[in-house]
Amino acid sequence: WAEARALLEEVDAKRAGEISENDWYRLKRALAVARGTGKALSDHAVVGGAVRRAESGGLSSSAVGASSSSSSSEASEASSPAGFDFRCFFLYDDREAISRRVDARCEAMVEAGLLAEVEALVLANRIRQDSSPARAIGHR
Repeated sequence: WAEARALLEEVDAKRAGEISENDWYRLKRALAVARGTGKALSDHAVVGGAVRRAESGGLSSSAVGASSSSSSSEASEASSPAGFDFRCFFLYDDREAISRRVDARCEAMVEAGLLAEVEALVLANRIRQDSSPARAIGHR
């Protein structure tokens, strides 16, 4: 990891400073983007889940097919990325109740044949080892 982190420091010091020292997934992604595009990941802007070139002179809401959801002034729209009106909502419930629902869901999935399905996929070589399902906690 130290060598990969040193490589990222060379090509994208900004992103290297943002990534946790043990976050191999983001470190690998930043290096892949730099190698594949010849540009640092921090030189790209993320808009609506898609990476757009930051050097394109900025993005407007019309450029990505979306608009602000409120009637805020042009000044406040200009200050937010791509003119979007970002709002954050936090929903929460009792942790014990959530745990009971998660446990019930997991048991139902196992009873419905999850283990047999995964076994069949593994035996058929249909799960790549670098895929999200293969890296999931509890899979190995």
